[in-house]
Amino acid sequence: QNTLHKSSDTCLTSGFYNWQLLLEDHKHRQVIKGEVIDWIIEVHRKYKLFPQTLYFAVHFMDRYLAQKNVQKNKVKLVAMSCIYMASKFE
Repeated sequence: QNTLHKSSDTCLTSGFYNWQLLLEDHKHRQVIKGEVIDWIIEVHRKYKLFPQTLYFAVHFMDRYLAQKNVQKNKVKLVAMSCIYMASKFE
């Protein structure tokens, strides 16, 4: 079961990202999502993947993070897994 936190501050200090709560806090959402997407773009360019792979990777990441709480140090692992799954569609 997902444990929902009362505020995005609690969410950030507890070591977990609850994407739904971060959606309420526009500033935090933009910073976190921007950093992760920038990293996905770097990987995408380095490995010269198709444009649709980038689209699918971001889409998969958004859908997963909307359902699960993820530790701060695991967000890139989720992103890499999404890139991997998206690349299988190439």
